[in-house]
Amino acid sequence: MSAGVLPLAGVEELARLAGRPVVILDLESTGFTNAKNFGITEVAYWKVGPDGSQSSFETLINPENYFPEDIQILTGIREHEVLDKRSFAQWAQHMRLVMEECLFVGFNTRTSDIPGLCSQMIRYGFPLPKPAQALDLRDAWRGIQKPERGRGKLIDVATHYGCPFSGAHRAMADVKGTAMALNAMIRAHGAQAIHEYATATHLNGKASDAPAALTRAQKEAAAAKKPARAPRSTSLASESVSSSERAARAPRAPRVGGGGASRANQKQVAREAVLKVLGAGAWDEQKALAHGAESAAALSFAIADLLNEGLVHPAQMANQAAQRWLHERWDAVSADANGYLKPMLQKAQELGCAAHVDYIQLRVAILTRAGATHAPQPGATPANAARPPSTLAFRPPLPGRG
Repeated sequence: MSAGVLPLAGVEELARLAGRPVVILDLESTGFTNAKNFGITEVAYWKVGPDGSQSSFETLINPENYFPEDIQILTGIREHEVLDKRSFAQWAQHMRLVMEECLFVGFNTRTSDIPGLCSQMIRYGFPLPKPAQALDLRDAWRGIQKPERGRGKLIDVATHYGCPFSGAHRAMADVKGTAMALNAMIRAHGAQAIHEYATATHLNGKASDAPAALTRAQKEAAAAKKPARAPRSTSLASESVSSSERAARAPRAPRVGGGGASRANQKQVAREAVLKVLGAGAWDEQKALAHGAESAAALSFAIADLLNEGLVHPAQMANQAAQRWLHERWDAVSADANGYLKPMLQKAQELGCAAHVDYIQLRVAILTRAGATHAPQPGATPANAARPPSTLAFRPPLPGRG
């Protein structure tokens, strides 16, 4: 725990009203909480007691999972920085106590931080925390100010209340920004008005309450403990089932014209189509579609995954005209986007970019500018386009704990 004091008289008042310390917490991770490779890479929090005492905590964490290159660029946390750090298993009990003993505050914490922490406790075999109270500042902001659609980011709240905000995507920076925004909201509207948005967190694991990531982690844990089902009998007794019943039980044939293949199969087909085309030469979308990919959108998602996994080199997907255009205007395109592709593309379109500037070209530009992929100069052909995936992807999780 480190020292330091922030001007948080309002948060102190909230702690007295709640009858427990307030902890403002933020996580950084390998991606969305509903992703199978989800892992926590950084935790930070700021704790304010009813007596006005303050303490803070931050640490990097080894996610023991695949760490996509674009997430490393977005957060500024590089793979080599977390390789020798403790896994979440070593911090689980500490975080459990924090969640149980404090009023848990964060921005978008109801759908991000809480399910993220709980899914990792399940992953490593720890019991879930007992029900506590949580306050999602995003819910309070929306309930009190009713902002225009789309204005639901922490920087919007900080700007509205005149709070300093140094930036996003590092845990402690977001924690301090959230703490100052919370304090400003309390000063403006009163501690009681803000406390009304504190709700019981859904830590009891009910499928009807729990976010998708938490529900999925519980299902996986339950499946691992569930005994294998005995094979069905093949005796003549089964012949008593009518032909109509057998037909109803039989798997249905895929519908012709779309919708028959599962989403997972469609994704795999698109990945294979991309790799086949690149294995034979330069990228050609029409050839990839001829290999069975469902649509250009499916190919775009597949390419993004393959770039993140290091199985496709950015130079293989680079459109030289698009990269030249982006290189000349990168500061304008990337300003205020916080690493997100959608606002970058919208800005590029406002600046009059040609049609060949798309999400893939933006991703290529980000990876190339980071230098982490050692992308060759425009016009060069990589000698070996495929890179091995992140070493974290192959670190097995620690044994479960009771």
